[in-house]
Amino acid sequence: ECMHDTDKKDAPIYNCTPDVNKDTAEACASYRKAKERLLSEATNYITAMLDDINVRPDNADTRFSTALPLNRVRTRSVAIVGAGGLGNWQWRALLGMGFQDITIFDDDTVGIENVGPQAHSIFDLGVPKVQAVEEAALLYRGVLIKAINERVYTMRDIIDKMGYTPDILITCTDSAAFRNGFIEDITDPYAGYGPDSLPDLLLDYRMSLGDYTCYAIPLRLL
Repeated sequence: ECMHDTDKKDAPIYNCTPDVNKDTAEACASYRKAKERLLSEATNYITAMLDDINVRPDNADTRFSTALPLNRVRTRSVAIVGAGGLGNWQWRALLGMGFQDITIFDDDTVGIENVGPQAHSIFDLGVPKVQAVEEAALLYRGVLIKAINERVYTMRDIIDKMGYTPDILITCTDSAAFRNGFIEDITDPYAGYGPDSLPDLLLDYRMSLGDYTCYAIPLRLL
């Protein structure tokens, strides 16, 4: 894994742990520098574009306007748990539909095995998955996703870290232990959750051998 080295002045952008060979470390640093240049160029381009009175960013969502109430979609908050094989596809769909208030949780970093199947870029090697998502969303739609590089286990964890209850919660983790523990937590009568401290909707994604299943649970109605 490649990690930030911010303690030393004029230090390389990234140093790698001893178990990473020199070629991999150099590739990691090279990819990261290339992406930083790309982000800088994209930021300048987006800033100039938004200053153009002929460009309206909201028009990017208009193709969904006959199917979705965009005025409601744009004001709904969404939390995604997991930025891997499920979560890293999910935020793209949400931005495409017009959602803009998105928070994503994950404490893992991007490895070479995550490039391709999990839709992470080769430029993201060694960086936190949520940071990779944050940067990709900026390039994809010019929207800043809230990236929280931490693991959450309960609804209370999510509320504490976000500061509020999201309208929609999407669990995109391959951990059965997490899913079981999470459901047990929110259904525990002694946990202290009232209707207002639960999301309107829970979407629980599962994946097996390339097949996706989604369970939609209207929490506040239960």
